[in-house]
Amino acid sequence: MNMRFVFSSVIMLLAVMGVINAKAAPHAVDSLNKLVSEKLGTADTAGLYSLALTAVHTAGLSDNRQGFPVAARNLAIYHENFGVMDSALYYYNVMKDFYYDQKDTAGMARSHLDIEVWYNVVADYPAAMNELMAALALYEITDNQRGIANCYTGMCNLLYYEEKYAESADYCQKAVMIFEKLDEQRALAQALRFKASSLLFVDGELETALETINRAITICRELEGDDFMLMASLNGRGNILKYMERYDEALADYRNIYERAKAKGYTRFTLVPLANIGHVYVLQEKYEEALPYSLEAIQIMEESGDTKNLWENYMHVSTIYENMGDPENALIYHKLYAEKYNEYQDGILERVESEARVKYETAQKDEQIAQQETRIEQQRQIELLYISIGVLLLISLAGMLHSRYRLRKKQHIIENSRQELESSLKNLKATQTQLIHAEKMASLGELTAGIAHEIQNPLNFVNNFSEVNTELIEELKEELKNGNLEEVKAIVDDLAQNEQKINHHGLRADGIVKGMLLHSRTGSGRKESANINTMADEYLRLAYHGLRAKDKSFNADFKLEADDKLPQVKVMTQDIGRVLLNLINNAFFTVYEKSKEGEEGYRPEVVVSTKTVDDKVEISVKDNGKGIPEEIKDKIFQPFFTTKPTGEGTGLGLSMSYDIIKKGHGGEVKVKSELGSGTELIITLPIE
Repeated sequence: MNMRFVFSSVIMLLAVMGVINAKAAPHAVDSLNKLVSEKLGTADTAGLYSLALTAVHTAGLSDNRQGFPVAARNLAIYHENFGVMDSALYYYNVMKDFYYDQKDTAGMARSHLDIEVWYNVVADYPAAMNELMAALALYEITDNQRGIANCYTGMCNLLYYEEKYAESADYCQKAVMIFEKLDEQRALAQALRFKASSLLFVDGELETALETINRAITICRELEGDDFMLMASLNGRGNILKYMERYDEALADYRNIYERAKAKGYTRFTLVPLANIGHVYVLQEKYEEALPYSLEAIQIMEESGDTKNLWENYMHVSTIYENMGDPENALIYHKLYAEKYNEYQDGILERVESEARVKYETAQKDEQIAQQETRIEQQRQIELLYISIGVLLLISLAGMLHSRYRLRKKQHIIENSRQELESSLKNLKATQTQLIHAEKMASLGELTAGIAHEIQNPLNFVNNFSEVNTELIEELKEELKNGNLEEVKAIVDDLAQNEQKINHHGLRADGIVKGMLLHSRTGSGRKESANINTMADEYLRLAYHGLRAKDKSFNADFKLEADDKLPQVKVMTQDIGRVLLNLINNAFFTVYEKSKEGEEGYRPEVVVSTKTVDDKVEISVKDNGKGIPEEIKDKIFQPFFTTKPTGEGTGLGLSMSYDIIKKGHGGEVKVKSELGSGTELIITLPIE
């Protein structure tokens, strides 16, 4: 145990000092990852954190693109096993971001599944379902049957907590069939366990549930090095035996789990058997024996953040106190139960009710509109019929004036009915407009959530690197005290690197905030006559020299093809200047990126042109860069969508520009692009 700790420390120190070269470091990372993976499911935990952290650092220093995500995932699992949930989510997101940067579809999908499990543990089921659907979409693109089956297993688990037990069991059976075909025993055992848990609450299926969980336990006993799977399956069998009122057998399984978890030091994994032992004693009306188990389970849940079944244990403790003749504590825990149970139900019902309400209201309005249109059409047909009859009567019964009078009266009635129906249709369309407005307000909520997400990422990095620096400072004090100057130098270098990263991510957050301020800024609202040619020339040169200031090696051809007869246009000059600078900056950026690829004979070029078309002024910004893929053309004007590398853009520039032209000036923005050849953005402004 101590030797492995020394081994990991030596590897990390050698990597920092440069002794481990680029060829040796990947092998060191692979060895560390293998050690950590083996130890995650065992009782040997003394040096586990050190090994996992060393693997992450060494992989990062050596740019090991295969070993880094594995190391990050191992560190996340370690934190999750020991109940440090925030740190677990942080490293899961590090892994996911890495896979997205590498455009690794399989890795992206796996990371979504890992994060789904995390959200499931903390009882955030809507967020868990979002991660699950993202993973399923990626697996379906590549027809990855194992991944699709894993998603079915996850759906089974989430539907279980939404109390849709029959539907949950059906999804698990789909997963079981795929895993049997693939001979994936570990995944098969998990799918069988989830299926048994769902069958427990389906009428008449207790015996089937017991057979299913026993099959899962048999598979788990044959698997080596995964006590967690076995403990989870034993817990599932204990639950089934409990509902079959075979209490002694259920208690034997729960105590088996507790002893295994306790021996390994996995405190969070003791809460499930503790809670279940307490519940069995409650069912047996042994309240004094039940109380310490239930209270200890509640304490572990509150400390670890694993609050998924907290409401149920509050309920049990309230029942225990009530039957022990302690109404005061019974009331306290009943209130806690009511509060947590409402949160639990709200989390499930929020998404279901929202979807059901939108579907129901839309269906009702569509049905009403369809019925009204049918009635109007029927009335029109009746009107035509009466007119035809009237013509025939006029021809054949010209002398029957009384009949003509009656016919006209009927026509008048029909016309009134038609007008009433058309009025009803207008009212329905107005209602439909209100629904559309409500949908737009919902989109505003999504935009707010997007802003929070975009800012949270760099802030997470700032917080984490700050925490690391705090630890390094403590180490620095210790090494200064010991007089170890070499180690002091290494720690100072680490501090400097971390400060650079804090500054980088701080600037990233600042850029997002400034971008949002620009996005929401309306300006003075006054329009002034402006020379578009002069503005285009000014911002073309400004953008070019701005990029040159960042990279002196960059060169590009640029020119202004101006229409000398272009009339003055009334615009909000500050806003139009912002738009021109943004579009031209984007053009220079894409040719700059393409020039770095080293294509033979490639010469970067940006052309800005102006001309008059009918009663409008047209401004074109054209480049010979990489172009825009057809499938994302419709997304480039959405807030936070960007094609630039991570950290290079906020995704707000084109969205802001589109709003200025479309809403502020009544103009249009069009995009023409051919992948590999370049892009042209065309602004059209009315001449007032």
